[in-house]
Amino acid sequence: MADAPATYANLPVRNHRLAASTLAIGMIGVALFAVPFGRLALGANPSFLPAFGAMTLLSDLLTGCLLLSQARLAKTRPPLQLAVAYLFSAMMIVPHLLSFPGVFAAEPVIGGSASAVWLWAAWHGGFAVLVLTFAISRPSPLRRADIARILGGLALVVSGTSVLATVGLPLLPTILVNGNYDRLTTLGIGPAILGVTALATILVAVRHRFRDPLSVWLAVAMLAATLDVTLTLFGGGRFTLGWYAARSLSLVTGVTVLAALLSDFVGQAGRVAQVNKQLELMLRTDVLTGVANRRAFESTLSAEWRRGRREQTEVSLLMIDIDLFKGFNDRYGHPAGDVCLRQVAAALEGQVQRPADLAARLGGEEFVLLLPNTDEIGAARVAERVRACVVALGLTHGGSALGYVTISIGVATSRPFDWSDSPDALIEAADQALYRAKAAGRNTVCTAGLSVPVLIAA
Repeated sequence: MADAPATYANLPVRNHRLAASTLAIGMIGVALFAVPFGRLALGANPSFLPAFGAMTLLSDLLTGCLLLSQARLAKTRPPLQLAVAYLFSAMMIVPHLLSFPGVFAAEPVIGGSASAVWLWAAWHGGFAVLVLTFAISRPSPLRRADIARILGGLALVVSGTSVLATVGLPLLPTILVNGNYDRLTTLGIGPAILGVTALATILVAVRHRFRDPLSVWLAVAMLAATLDVTLTLFGGGRFTLGWYAARSLSLVTGVTVLAALLSDFVGQAGRVAQVNKQLELMLRTDVLTGVANRRAFESTLSAEWRRGRREQTEVSLLMIDIDLFKGFNDRYGHPAGDVCLRQVAAALEGQVQRPADLAARLGGEEFVLLLPNTDEIGAARVAERVRACVVALGLTHGGSALGYVTISIGVATSRPFDWSDSPDALIEAADQALYRAKAAGRNTVCTAGLSVPVLIAA
């Protein structure tokens, strides 16, 4: 498992370690309390096993599927190996419950009462072995065919084990006597399962060293599995205190890792949303000047046009061009031209005073300022402030009669609620007004409408 970043789902790894340590101490405390009274009979609770089985099946199945998706995306084997462990657990719980008396019917649906014990042994032993395999594995490439082959093999193993523990039960040693399964211990099966589970717990902790939340919570899950096996063996039979405590701790095995994976999913979704937001901002921003680009202008104009139509308000547009900019580039060079563009863009953006206003660069030395809910008189006043602001920059321009950089501005206003108007018509009107401003001697504001048929010059 590769090292993870310092944060995981917006929580530092140390917070996961602290929470995991608290849970681990609590589980050990429960186990220490239950062991001396492990054989205390508590009686059968008909709703306990179905609820336990459903929760185990759901959590382990979800955990396995999430890990499988992670393996497919990362194209590496370790997540697949851990996914197989949890999918194995989810698959084994089904025949185990079907062979357990009193869950679906008074008698086992398949096999005999001893089948449930054998299936429990295969379930817990197989899970521990699979986690152990994951713990000692090293990252290696994963091919698409590997997934189908491994999952197919898993299905065959679960099917074969279930058939052996049910149909082939007479071939197996007697393991359940008068409802007591102490022979799990005397035959050495229980201690072997406990040893493998404990070893898997240790190796998960040692090999992955709690480097990321998944390894932290997997260690907790394996500790829960170890305590589960311990309490089951100490309980000696069904419906004892040890048996109930073991089943309760068993839920931790799937739920903790599932919670870590879901936490990772939430964190990944948040990071993807943030990246998408940054990409969208990049796509809408002019790289050179930092103001909005043509794409952002066109989408904003379309949105403000619809809003103006709904709210019966006017939309004004300032078409802005740097005077004699080609001569500026020829005289001072393109780097100086880029500096000039950035300073003019900053001056333009400095006049954006409302959230809905938008300053944008259309390309070259041409800019626009979109002013929703603004009439032509107000737009002309803003245009004059912009013109004066650029003059105040005092950018030297030897090719201009004035000796400094100036701009010309065409102002146009449309009424979206007048269905004869259109965004294209607004742009055309502003462009024609800009042309007249240029023709009038530059460093000039010219309005397009008849309501304000004046030129505002320096």
